[in-house]
Parts: sequence; structure tokens; C-alpha cells
Amino acid sequence: MQLKLENQKLREKKSMPQYIPQFESRGREEFNKDDERKYIDEIIKQSSEITDLKKEIQSLKSQHKEELLELEKQQTYKERQHVQKSAELSAELKAQEERYDLEINKLSYDHQRQTEELEGIVQGLRDELSLTLSRAKSRSEELEGQLKEVQERLSKKVEELDSDVRSKNQTLENQTKQILQLKNYIGECETIPRPVEIWRKEKETLENRLKICEIERENCQSNLQLLNIRLNSMKEIQNLHEQELSRVNKEKVDKSKQETVLLTRWREKVYELLVQQKSASIVQRKDEQNWLEKVNDLKNELSSCGNQVTVLTHSLSDRQAQLDIEVNNSRKLQQELVQAQQMALNLDDKLQENTDFVELLYQFSQSISSKFEGNLGVMQSILGSLKAYGQRISFASSRIEVLQGIYARNEAMKKIQTGDDDAIDDSRGRKDDESVSYVSSELERVMRERDQLAGQLKLDAESWSQRLQAATVKCGEENMNLRRTVEDLEQVLQEKSQKCSQLEEDTERLQGELEESSDTVDHLKTELARREVGLEQVLVEQKAEIEAEFREQLAEYDRKLSDAKREQTKAVVSLRQLERQMARDKERTTENYQTMENHYIKQLSTLQEQIKSLEKERNLMMATLRQEGLLSKVRSQRSEVTQLPEADVSCQFTKVEAISMHPPEKEDVEETVDEPIAAVLEDLRALTTAVLQEDVSCSDSDS
Repeated sequence: MQLKLENQKLREKKSMPQYIPQFESRGREEFNKDDERKYIDEIIKQSSEITDLKKEIQSLKSQHKEELLELEKQQTYKERQHVQKSAELSAELKAQEERYDLEINKLSYDHQRQTEELEGIVQGLRDELSLTLSRAKSRSEELEGQLKEVQERLSKKVEELDSDVRSKNQTLENQTKQILQLKNYIGECETIPRPVEIWRKEKETLENRLKICEIERENCQSNLQLLNIRLNSMKEIQNLHEQELSRVNKEKVDKSKQETVLLTRWREKVYELLVQQKSASIVQRKDEQNWLEKVNDLKNELSSCGNQVTVLTHSLSDRQAQLDIEVNNSRKLQQELVQAQQMALNLDDKLQENTDFVELLYQFSQSISSKFEGNLGVMQSILGSLKAYGQRISFASSRIEVLQGIYARNEAMKKIQTGDDDAIDDSRGRKDDESVSYVSSELERVMRERDQLAGQLKLDAESWSQRLQAATVKCGEENMNLRRTVEDLEQVLQEKSQKCSQLEEDTERLQGELEESSDTVDHLKTELARREVGLEQVLVEQKAEIEAEFREQLAEYDRKLSDAKREQTKAVVSLRQLERQMARDKERTTENYQTMENHYIKQLSTLQEQIKSLEKERNLMMATLRQEGLLSKVRSQRSEVTQLPEADVSCQFTKVEAISMHPPEKEDVEETVDEPIAAVLEDLRALTTAVLQEDVSCSDSDS
């Protein structure tokens, strides 16, 4: 009975729900693992975003440094250009003044020696024309090369700006896509049931991202506007350069045409009049035109300086736009830094939460391990009770075997007894058999139950040991993973704190650099304004000086023109006298020509009569010679002698006839014509020397 009661107790213990806490612990573990994985994924994402932000910050810093260096280089280059241009302008003014003085001296010296150096001046003018043409060609080629270079630079800048605009548009599109994805993600996340705190934190992060995206979109729009301003300024600069180059080319073409026209006029007047006064007036005109050209050049230089000032203003607007872009970038960096600080604070909060969760997991693992230890103690007590039960069962079985031996001995003793006692013995034997059979059946059942319990206990012990090992391994791995995550999070937090401090230092440094750059820009603006004022003053002074000089020169030229007009009137009078004298000489030459013609006609008539008489005499002589036979004798002695006189005579007669027909009259006329022209030229030279002497005497009297 005791055995039955103990077996029932064991069955009740076996049927009790001992695995409920395990399922609960498993559910909690799975839930905690999912949360941990989610938090780890979020931490990884945030770390990746932080690295991307750091890379962007580094790239922006490098770009900012490069742009600052470029700005400084351009500023220094422009300052050098301004200094060089001012020095060149001053040098050109000095050179022009020196040239003006030298040209005045040369004009006074050349005015005395123009009669002797006309051919040299013409050759010099040709050389100068060729040099000016070559210089104009080289200058036009240089200007075309510069224009091509400027166009290439502008095209490159336009391409760069277009690429920047495209990249900004791509970033805008990507940001809009990210916003749409975030909105979809927010909608999907709203459908999923989550804890309130997680949902609130994600909502805050997404709202921060939306704000960041909107701020970036505004920055991109402002950058696009500033880039458009830069494009417009560069286009205007290009148009100004093209207009200036086209104007320079047109002026050079016009100058070349004017020079050719002046040269042709000068040559015509020199070859028509052969008067030195006209060459002096042409030289004066040329000087006036040169000075007018110089004035035009100075005006063009003034206009080019104005264009340069406009270019500089446009470049200043460009630099201002770049500074605005840099300010926007610095604001963006500050906002990113604030966001990074917020993210660092969020990560700190999450790290604190993770540490709390780790402590909870550690406590939970300790509770599970204590429960496992309690279950192990219960199992060990159950195993000890089972061993005791087995020992008792073995003892009972040995006692039963002893009883079976006793019963067998009693049966043998009973068989020996008498028949009287058979009925009593049969009834007792039956009872004993029944009791023995009952005890044996009960013993077999107990043995089976014992074997079943032993096997079940072994299986339970093995399963419990396996589960315990698996749980210990899992707890150890989870503890290791949690420790690693904690260490990684601590390292990430340290790195983030270091990066935050570094970013703060960088922002402070960038703010200092921005302040310095703004100070330099203000200083450059003031310097540029001061230089503009100085240039305007210098230009006004130079303009006043040049106008005064030109007024003096115009007065001198007016005086010279009046002198030249007087000399021209004298020359006209002298030319009229020469024309009259030429008409007289022409009449004389015509009369002489007629008299000479009559004389030559008479001579020709006499010569023709003489020729006719000579022919008659020759014919008579030949007839007499033929009659006497002298010709045959002479021909026999030398055959060719008789032919020569005839040929000579015929040649002489042909020559005489030709002379009588045409040329002699023309040659005589030419000889008669040449003599008066030479006389006329000598008279003209004498007149020019007299006029020059009168000019010298007039200039001496004026001085």
C-alpha cells in the first residue's frame, strides 16, 4: 500500500505543469532579442549616417578651403593686375609725353630737312605700314587667342556650373525621393502596432529629417539662385570682352584703311605738285590725326577701364555670391552639428536604455539560473528517492524470493503429511497459491512500473541536462553578445563624443575663418573703392593735362595752318606764274618746232634731189661699165665685191627713206621738248628754296 501511495505521488508530480516558466522565459527572451536586434539595427543605421555626415563635412571643409585659396589667389592676382595696369598707364603716359616732346623736336628738325628726305620718309612710312600691319595681325591673332581662351574658360565654367546645377537637382530629387520613402515608411510604421515611446522617438527623428531635408532644399534653391547670378555675370563679362575685341579689330581695320588713303593722297599730292609745303601740311594733318588717335586710344582705354570696373563689380558680386554660398554651407554645417549633437544625445539615451535592458536581462538570466538550480535540486532529490524506492523494491523482491522458498519448503512438507489433512492443506495451498500469484503479479507490475519510472527518469534527466546545457550556452552567448554590444556602444559613444568635440572645434575654426574672410572682403572692398577713387582722380587729372596739352597743340596747329595757308597762297601765286611761264615756253617751243620742222623738210627735199641725182649718176656709171666690160673682169677677180655696194646703197637708201618718213621729226621734237621741262624743274626747285628761306626767316622773326 505504501508503494502504491508513493507511485501515485510520483505520478501526480509527473503530471504537474513544470514547463510553464520555461515557455514564459522563452517568450520573454524572444521579445527581448527582437527589441535588441531592432535597437542594434537602428544604432548601425545611425552610425552609418554619422559616418556619411562626417564624410560630407570633411568634403565641405576641403571645398571651403580650396575655394578660400582660390579666392585669395584671384584677389592677389587682381591686385597685381591693378598695380601692373596702373604702372603701365603711368609708364605709357610718361612715354607719350616723351614721345610728344621728341616728335615736336623731330617735326622742327624734319621741317628743315623735308626736301632732302622725302624718299626716306616714304620708305620709312612703308616700313612702318608693314610693321603696323604685322603688329596688327599679331595683335589680332593674340586677341583672337585670348578670346578663344576666354570663351573656353567661360564654356568650362558654364559646364561646371551646369554640372553643379545638375548635381544639386539630383540631390533635390534624391531628397524628395527620401522624403517620399520616409513618408511611406511613416505610414507603414503607423499601421504596425508599436510601443508609444518607440513610435514617438521615431516620429521625432523623422520630423528632424524632414526639417533637415527642407533646410537642404532651401539651401539648394539659394545656391541655384547664386549660381544663376554667377552665370549671368560671367555672360555679361564675356559679352563685354567680345564687344571690346570687336571694337579693337574695327578700329585697327579703320586705321589701316585711313593710313592707306592718307598715303595715296600724300603720294598723289607729292607727285602732282612737287611742293614741299603740301608735304608739311600732310605731316601736320598726320600729326593731328595721330594725336586724335591717341585721344581716341585714351578714351578707349578709359572705356576699357570702365569695362574692367564693371567686370570687377561683377566679379565682386560673384565673390559675394560665393560668400553667401559659404555662409549657407556654414549654416548647414552648424545645423548638421546640432543634429549630430541631438543624435549623440539620442544615442546616449538609447545606450542608457540598452544598459538598463542588459541589467534586466542579467537579472532574468540569474533568476533563470536559480530556477534551474532549484529544479536540479528537485530532480536530484527525486533521483535519490527513486534510488531509495529501487532499493526498497529490490529488498522486497529478495524478501519475496525468500518467502517463495519458504512456501516451496512448506508445500514439500505438506505433501509428506497425511491425507486427513489434505482438504485443509488444499484449501491452505489454494490460498497460498492465490496469495503467491497475487504477490507475483503485483511484483511484476511493480517491476514494470519501476523500469518505466527508471527509463522515464533517465530520459527526463538527459533532457533536463541537455536543456540546461543549451540554456547555459545561450545565456553565455547572450551575455557575451550583450557585453560586446555594450563595449561597441561605449566605443561608438566615445568616438561620437570625440567627433562632436572635433566638429565643434572645426565649426569654431570655420567661424573664425569666415570672420577673417569677411574682414578681408571688407578690406578689399574698401581698398577697391579707394583705388577706384584714386584712379578716377588720376584719370581726371590726366584728362585735364591732356586736354590742356591738346589745346596748346591745337593753338599751335592753328597758327601753323594759318602760316601754311599763307605759304599755300604764295605757292599758288608762284604756280600760276610758273604756268604762265610754261605757256610762254610752250609757245616758244611750238614756234621753234615749226621752224625746225620747216628746216628739216627743206633739208629732206634737198637730200631727196641729191639722191635722185646720185641714182642717175650711178645708173650712168653702171651702163658705161657694162658697155666697156669692166664688171665681168671685176666679178671674175672677186665675185662678192660687186654685191656689197648695191646692198650698202640699198640699205642707205632705205635708211634715208625711213628717216625721211617718220623718226627724225619725233626725235627732234623730243629733244626740243626735253630742254624746256628741265628748265621748268630747275625753276621750280629755285622757287621752293626761296620759299623755304622765306619760311625760315618768318619763323626766326616770329621767335
